[in-house]
Amino acid sequence: MNYFFPPLDKTNLERNLIIIKPDVIEKNKISDVINDILNFNLLIVSVKREILTIEKAKRLYEDIVDKGINCISRCRILCGESLSKMNFEDIPTSCLKRKYGTNEIMNGVVSAFKMVK
Repeated sequence: MNYFFPPLDKTNLERNLIIIKPDVIEKNKISDVINDILNFNLLIVSVKREILTIEKAKRLYEDIVDKGINCISRCRILCGESLSKMNFEDIPTSCLKRKYGTNEIMNGVVSAFKMVK
């Protein structure tokens, strides 16, 4: 039970949001992305499908939905670096952005994070 709900005084909980982008949905690869996340030993707390408006996106970034130990660094490894830090072609092919994306714009997923103190 401590694996899923570690004591708050012994660890920092991290929350992460992974948004599956329209290019992945058009390729019918949603379940593949979800399986990759689960196979990376990250816990999915919630899944929701909707059209993301600018207002909803602002609210999502304020209160991110996924929690876990080292979740942020693990999601960065899984999803791939920000494209402002490296070229799309330089992202490892095992990362979700490269695995399901096709270029800098249609790059499969976006990940956001927040530390809980």
